Amino acid sequence: MLNRILLILFLACCGECFTACASTNVVINGSNFQQAINSASSGDTLVVQSGIYNGNVSFDRSLTVVCSGGQIQLTGTTSVTNNATVSFSQTQFVGVVQAATNTTTILSQSACSNSVILSGGTFQAFDSQFQDLRATGGKVTVKRCNFASTLNMTSAAFEALRLSASGKITAAAPVGSGLRFVMVQSSIGVAWATGYQVYIAYSDAMGDSFTSGQSPDGTYSLLYFQDCDTVLIGNIVYQHCSTTGTDNAAVGSTRGTLKAYNNRLSEDGNIREYVAHYNGATGEMINNTLTGGADNLDSGVLVQQSLGPVILRNNIIDGNLNLESDSPATVPECSYSCIRTGTLINITGISCIYTSALFNSGGFSAVLSPANTWASLSSSSPCINTGSPLAIYNNTDGTRNTMGYTGGPLWNPANYTNNNPIMFFLNTTNQMVLKGVQSTVQINLGASAGH
Repeated sequence: MLNRILLILFLACCGECFTACASTNVVINGSNFQQAINSASSGDTLVVQSGIYNGNVSFDRSLTVVCSGGQIQLTGTTSVTNNATVSFSQTQFVGVVQAATNTTTILSQSACSNSVILSGGTFQAFDSQFQDLRATGGKVTVKRCNFASTLNMTSAAFEALRLSASGKITAAAPVGSGLRFVMVQSSIGVAWATGYQVYIAYSDAMGDSFTSGQSPDGTYSLLYFQDCDTVLIGNIVYQHCSTTGTDNAAVGSTRGTLKAYNNRLSEDGNIREYVAHYNGATGEMINNTLTGGADNLDSGVLVQQSLGPVILRNNIIDGNLNLESDSPATVPECSYSCIRTGTLINITGISCIYTSALFNSGGFSAVLSPANTWASLSSSSPCINTGSPLAIYNNTDGTRNTMGYTGGPLWNPANYTNNNPIMFFLNTTNQMVLKGVQSTVQINLGASAGH
């Protein structure tokens, strides 16, 4: 027993010793950054004086890099190797950032004006700005980040909260991989995924589908999913096409499943424009508002070669939007929906109303920028409490379903970025100040916890 107690005490003391061995090393502006890395031990913290540090740097051990003052600027290539975990804050990367397999790279309040290239491992970024990102394997997590160009994932899991991306997002994984593509409260232009489990909620995708290129199903789509299990909740997707004679889709799915709830989907442009295009895919569209169709040849929902049913229920279909299937069996019903001027082709309408939905006057505040009230119902709309009478479709207040994106049990305006008031407060990250050196402490506006 005494030996066991002595062993426990010995291990406890060793644990304290190991913790105490982690050091804080000071890097003065003008010194050799790589030499400071080489002199540090794994687990150490580098307190770096703000300024410019030239040359390439390679992190082959786990370190925490914090800035004393304003911002660190690394002009060369920054690489993370050897299974290291490296955390950066308030760092500007002028050169490429590279991370190898089994590494962990964490960026906070940082910026990269070049490419981020990830070969497996874990990448996390918070409150940062980037040019473009390429990831092969591993996992990418970005929160409150901006991307000026493209994001490209190959067999890499992806999670984004309040992402802003003006370029194209692509993600490709083997079919059945089970990898997740999650995006919430984000604003993007184009996103295509293959082989993922996709969840996109309370986000907006807006742009010219022709500039996105032709997706594998032959259309030009803003959101396109191939062999994915996809769920869309509470999004705004506004697709515009600047050219004629092309097939375009706000949302397209080839094979896999596509389930859409409480979305506002719109197309605007020329002939053969689809709000949603199911190509060999199954799924359902419930409580969505579909608008558009300046041309009588436009199609609102087109179902082609489906291997299973596509259910349409409690939707508002406003404009010259046809609901069209190449086989009556693929769309067994379009029920409890409001259809203004479109037609049903190979689709049976059940308990639908054929009239105007009577929207509020709120429209687009600017090009491709809808106001919060866009496509919301007026108080006299015939769509209020006239959706499916089944209790599972009841509104959140327990009343009968209201057709369109504001109805049903999943409608939650508090989760949508533009409708959700956010409380801000002043905060600052922990910073270390060098004795005898003038430092600037940066104060940032931070969103409330969880945002």
